[in-house]
Parts: sequence; C-alpha cells; structure tokens
Amino acid sequence: MRLLRIVRERRGPEGEFMGHAHNAMMLPVHGLADYFFPGEQYGYLVPNKPTFYMDEVPLDVYRVEMNPKPYGLTQILCTMMGSISGQLVERADYPKWMPNPSPEFQDIAKRWDKLYEIELVPGPTEALLAMMLLHNLPYGAHAMFMDSLTEIWKIEDRLKFADAKFAPYWEPNGITCLDPETKASVYAHQDFAAIVLVNFKGEARPVRFTVDPKFFGWPVAKLAATDERLSSAAEVADKTVTVQVKAKNYTVVRLAPL
Repeated sequence: MRLLRIVRERRGPEGEFMGHAHNAMMLPVHGLADYFFPGEQYGYLVPNKPTFYMDEVPLDVYRVEMNPKPYGLTQILCTMMGSISGQLVERADYPKWMPNPSPEFQDIAKRWDKLYEIELVPGPTEALLAMMLLHNLPYGAHAMFMDSLTEIWKIEDRLKFADAKFAPYWEPNGITCLDPETKASVYAHQDFAAIVLVNFKGEARPVRFTVDPKFFGWPVAKLAATDERLSSAAEVADKTVTVQVKAKNYTVVRLAPL
C-alpha cells in the first residue's frame, strides 16, 4: 500500500505499479498493483527447446494461470528468451561503466559472458506468439524476435484485434478444425473475423477448417479467406478453408462473407 501511494502521489496518472513474483501471485498483496508480471519461471527453460511454450507448458496454464480473468488483475507474460540461440555477446564493454571492478565482480562478469546471447531466429518467439494469440493473452516484448513482433502487431492493427469479440478454441466459436493437432480461436467483428490457426505438429502442412456462417450472423454461405501472414488468398471450397501453416507455428486467416 505504501508503494502504491508513492507511485500515485509522485507519478500521478503516468505512474504504473507492477508486481512480479515469477509464478507466486499473492492476490491480497499483488492485487494492489496495476498489473502482475509472471512467467519468468518458464523462460529459462527455453534454450535448446525452441518450441517449449507450445510443447511443454500445459494448455490449462494459459487458460487459468496466465489469464487475468480468474484474478481480476491484468497479467502480462514476462518473456525471458534472450539466451535461446544465435551470436554470443562478448561483454567487452564492462570497463566503460565500471572502470575499476573488484576481483569478485570480474569473476562474475566472466561467467556472465557465457550466459547472454542474441536471439537471431524467429521460431521460439512465434511458438510463444501462437499460444498468446490462441488464448488472447498480453505479453512483454523482452528478448522476443522483433521482426516477428512487428509482423503480428501490424496484423492485429489491420484486423482490429483490440475491438474484436474473442471466442476461444475450447468453446463453440463457429470454426471446426478437421486436422489433428490443430486449434483455432476467433477474433470476430460484425462483417469479418480473424481466425488464429495453430499447427502443433512438427511439420509444415496444409490445415483445414470448416466455418459455420450462422455463428457469425452471416446469411450467405460463400466465403472469402485471406492468409494475413502471406497476404494471399486461402483456398475455400464450400464452407471449408485450407491454409498452409508452418511447423509449430501459427497463421491468421481473415474470413468474410461474399
């Protein structure tokens, strides 16, 4: 309460009070914060497991533990993926900000050199994005692959995700996946819908789903579908849509009546 009072008095409406305890939310305490920042307990497990968030974090964790709705407190996943793969960062700049380091710090710094790498591949970020989009969950940008973030943020803006009605895969949402190891969640508007389609298999493949136009309040049966990541038309046969999805990855399909 004291911290909250300081933030409000000193920073006013610009101040934000973030609570962080990895995975141990204590609602009577952290509920005083503006938002909770969990998830660091997973990030350190990602090295050598680029699809860790898709393969080894149970779906119930996304539906409950990372979901703000059961707690009434906004949660933003703390993404900690800076040491996944890529070029090793040589921390030769230590003398610039500590010209006379102690022997103890020099020893620590040498070990730090082996801990930090630059992530140069999109796969781990896109596997995590697939799960966040599938469950409509907010996430941080720390240590994420920026090109992948830029791509999905542009799609989210273009398809107005923030103003859409979310219908998750575990409830009736007008979409039926015809292929195993595939899930689809819906961000619906009156005149179109964005379908987040996730391929859990370890191979790229064409994925099919059927559409119930009545669920969306569309009186016509003919549909137009666009793969937003490829900016190309998806195959539509009657009420069945086929789209290519990368291995352990996602795509977003814009669906609209003709």
